[in-house]
Amino acid sequence: MRFAIFSDVHANLEALEAVLADARDNKCTHFVCLGDVVGYNANPHECVDRIREMDCPIVKGNHDEQASLVESSRDFNEMAEAAIQWTRDNLSDADKDWLRELPGFLPAFVAKYLLDAWAAAFRATTAVPSWL
Repeated sequence: MRFAIFSDVHANLEALEAVLADARDNKCTHFVCLGDVVGYNANPHECVDRIREMDCPIVKGNHDEQASLVESSRDFNEMAEAAIQWTRDNLSDADKDWLRELPGFLPAFVAKYLLDAWAAAFRATTAVPSWL
């Protein structure tokens, strides 16, 4: 079992595809997204589709939250707000619903698998704390 953990896609489809290709080349079998699928770049809908297709554990990032709102929460600076409004305008209602429903934390089972994978990877060469 090998994990690829990625985040901060920010609607950059080309970068997302490059990261996923590299992960596959490195024989990753499981994927986890730590949020911010959308924001700033040109392909919010396509990035949502791509990550939704993966059906991997995902955490909602602050840009995902803001993009799923009906109107501004005023949490972003002027430039970021303009970018997130453009993102809202270029997402479908289904995309926004999916983003809105993302959990704001890693489910416990995912955290446990990640911790177990980390411990296994370093156990042979590194002193692992006894609590692992």
